[in-house]
Amino acid sequence: MTASLISWAETQFWQAEQVNGRGTTQAAAIRQLEKTTGVRTGRIKTERLPLCVTHIWDWFIALMPGYGLSVPNPGQWRDDIKALFGIDPRAWELQALSLLFGAWIQNQK
Repeated sequence: MTASLISWAETQFWQAEQVNGRGTTQAAAIRQLEKTTGVRTGRIKTERLPLCVTHIWDWFIALMPGYGLSVPNPGQWRDDIKALFGIDPRAWELQALSLLFGAWIQNQK
């Protein structure tokens, strides 16, 4: 499931990338191209995130503004998740969160 989460997230990050200085995203540019040409490119992905990992995406969205491009240690994530959500994350969830932050940082380069 972690691989599905990372694949889904990388697609979301790519589609949200800006392609110009006016805030146009990859997804918006492709949709406009498809609308103009009448040809579906198949580059816009609309698959759903598996339900069993949506909570990790929720944690990422909640934690990302505070961390930005820095990646704290898993102990700090554990403390922050406990404080924000009242949950003690399991090791695999922290590993998935680490991979998610890694994918986010790679996308920002």
